[in-house]
Amino acid sequence: CQMLRRLPTKVGPVLRDITSAVVARLRSSTQPNLSASLLSIFARIVHFDANAFIDLLSSLPSGGDEPNAFDFVMRRWVEIQPDVHGAFDIKLTTSALGLLLN
Repeated sequence: CQMLRRLPTKVGPVLRDITSAVVARLRSSTQPNLSASLLSIFARIVHFDANAFIDLLSSLPSGGDEPNAFDFVMRRWVEIQPDVHGAFDIKLTTSALGLLLN
């Protein structure tokens, strides 16, 4: 998350690969705390550019039954959101959801 905030021009060229890896890790995660932490990465991207986030995830395979990674991430996000703890993380992830639903 810190890299996304502090080095957006350096992360940009590999953002697709990073996002794909985070999607895969979210799919394989069985630990609620890990899954909730992964949401912070997605939330940072959403706050940077929500439309680019939607486009990026829509273009990635989900690795499962969903048509794309966006469908998978949004489904998991609303399932995992109650597991997010800490005032900052709750604010970060819920406001990102609001941006996506806007």
